[in-house]
Amino acid sequence: KLLRFFRLAQGGSFMRVLLVNGFPRTAAGGKDAAEFKAIVSAGLADSHSKVLPSVAFASRDLTTVVDFLYDQTTEFTNPDSLKQFEHLDLVVIAGDPNLLPWSPLCNHVRMLLKQCIKQHKPTLVMGFGFSMLAFLCAMGSTPVKVFNGRGRGSALGDLRQIPESICMSLGENESFLDAASGDLYRRQSGRADWQKFGNVGMHTAMSSADVEAAAKRRPAGVTETTASAAQPKVLTTECIAEKCRYELQHWVTQGLPEKFLVPARHLWEVHRHPPSPLKMIASSSRGPQICQLGPVMGLQFVASQK
Repeated sequence: KLLRFFRLAQGGSFMRVLLVNGFPRTAAGGKDAAEFKAIVSAGLADSHSKVLPSVAFASRDLTTVVDFLYDQTTEFTNPDSLKQFEHLDLVVIAGDPNLLPWSPLCNHVRMLLKQCIKQHKPTLVMGFGFSMLAFLCAMGSTPVKVFNGRGRGSALGDLRQIPESICMSLGENESFLDAASGDLYRRQSGRADWQKFGNVGMHTAMSSADVEAAAKRRPAGVTETTASAAQPKVLTTECIAEKCRYELQHWVTQGLPEKFLVPARHLWEVHRHPPSPLKMIASSSRGPQICQLGPVMGLQFVASQK
C-alpha cells in the first residue's frame, strides 16, 4: 500500500526506483534481500491499471551506491552522478536492523540518505535505514567514530577506566558512546575531562543495569578497546505496534487496526521521543516503529511476506 502511494504520487509514465540492499552477505542475508526485492516489486505492481507508470529498478548494495552520490564537500563531485540521482523517482533502503548507522560500512548509504532528505526525494527506509534516519536527525553532518565496544558503545562507567595512553592516542572525531543512553563524549583538546557533545538518537535494548553488569563480566585484563560490548538479549522477535493517538488517520496506517504485530529483531531502539524533526506515527514497547520526515517514510522493521 505504501509503495503504491509513492507510485500514484509520481504521476508520470515511467518510474525509476533505486533499491539499496543492506543485508549481510550470507545465505540468510541473500534470502532476505531477495524477499525484500520481491515485496517492493509486488508493492509497485498493479496489473489492473494501464494508467500507472511502468517501473525500472536499479539495485545496489552498501558499496555500490557511489554512482548516485554527489556532494561538493567530498570526493563525490561527478555531475553525472547528480543527474542519475535526480532522475530517480523513489529510493528504497532496507537491511540488517542491527547494522549501526555510524559504522564505516554505512558511509555511502548514509550520504545517499542525506541527499534524499536534502532534495526531498520520496524515500522508504526499513531496518538499518530507519536507524540511519534517526541518526541523521540527531547528529546531522557531525562525523562520529565510536572507539569503545568495537564501535557499539558500552557502559558509561567504562569512561572512568580508560587508560590515559588510550586517551592520548584518540583521533579528532573519536568518541565514547554510552550504549544505554546514546550519549557521546569526547576529550577536548588540552583538557583531561570528557565532555558530552551529542546523542545518536538511539540506545541499546539492554537496560542501564544490564550494560553495567555486562561490563563487570568482562574478563580481567581485557581493555575496552579490544573487548566487544555484550549484545543485549531480545526475548521475542515480534512486538505490538500501536498507532499514535494524534496520527490515527495518517494515510500510511489506513486499513490497519489500532494495534498490529510487527517483527522486532533490532537490538538497538530509536528513543521513545525520536529526534526532531522526525514525526512518530506508530510506537511500541520496543521504540518507535513508523516515523516520517517529509517525503521520507521510515519503518523500524523490514517488511516480509509473512
